[in-house]
Amino acid sequence: MSKAHDMGGRLDSRRIDIMSSDVKFKADWEKEVFGQYLFASAFFWEDIVSFFVIAIHTAYLLALILNLLSAEQLMWLALVAYSAYFINALQFLYYYY
Repeated sequence: MSKAHDMGGRLDSRRIDIMSSDVKFKADWEKEVFGQYLFASAFFWEDIVSFFVIAIHTAYLLALILNLLSAEQLMWLALVAYSAYFINALQFLYYYY
């Protein structure tokens, strides 16, 4: 395993806690405002794309942890994951600003 690959395998639990609390806050806010946690009409497509983003990031983590892909393949998968996240952010900005 390359040194770069090994460094990418470290997970920062503080970052994961912050990300999960952000997701929980959004879900609680949607419940308060729209009466449901997910797929409120105002956020339907954002939620759909968010699930796709989560799936790609999960695939990356599984590939990394289980050593299923080469370093180059992991890089491409990470690029796809972050591109999907960027599309999700653009989608939010387009609809709400």
